Amino acid sequence: MDNQVFPYTEKEIKELRKKTSSRHLSRNNKESAFPKRLRKLRAESKTPEGKAITQQYVADKIGVTKSTISLYEMGDNVPDAKNIVKLAEIFGVSTDFLLCQTDYQTRDLDVKDICMKTGLSEKAYEIIKHINTEKYNFEYPNTPNKRYDFILNAFLENNLFYELITSIEKILKKCISQNTIEDREDMLEISIIRIQNRIRALVENTLRSLMTVDVIDKIKEMEHAEYSYNHNPEDDLEDESNA
Repeated sequence: MDNQVFPYTEKEIKELRKKTSSRHLSRNNKESAFPKRLRKLRAESKTPEGKAITQQYVADKIGVTKSTISLYEMGDNVPDAKNIVKLAEIFGVSTDFLLCQTDYQTRDLDVKDICMKTGLSEKAYEIIKHINTEKYNFEYPNTPNKRYDFILNAFLENNLFYELITSIEKILKKCISQNTIEDREDMLEISIIRIQNRIRALVENTLRSLMTVDVIDKIKEMEHAEYSYNHNPEDDLEDESNA
């Protein structure tokens, strides 16, 4: 995390120069953490209509001029507390993230807590959260859920999973230690071939651990729920009339 969130003021520079002999104190306001993050957020965000967010759009939303937003982004002016909150709302992030106090964008404190404790990214959390439901269930909410948490748990609880992670770490270190891009690519190709057996063993071991009566019954229930949803009783009547 960058300690210099906002640019140094003239007064701060004078005070710092009394304490240090360095003459290279940063005066590049634009490269301070806050304006960089603000620019990045605006560049990556979209309006509810899917359009790019302009400085004018942000200015209209918080009730300031376009030039004020430009000053914010250049680091030549700092928004007050009220406008910090408004900016965070526009971009759908927490004020802590906007002020560079955290790398987690979410405003949901529970999600932030989970990510901080597990080391998961917000995207990884969302994937795990929704892994219990197939994609089409989001498009058609009334369809039966297909839960896959038991497969994910079996995968993560497998001792071979940890071994695979440590193997990947070793591969990364070996690749990084190579002097050229070509050498890194060669090392990567060799390592991928060697690690395939570990991946195969992990998948096989996980599948075998799932071959229990409880899991088999769970899969049958899922299939029955999907069949019941997709099945049209009128089809049975039509089949009987054709018989």
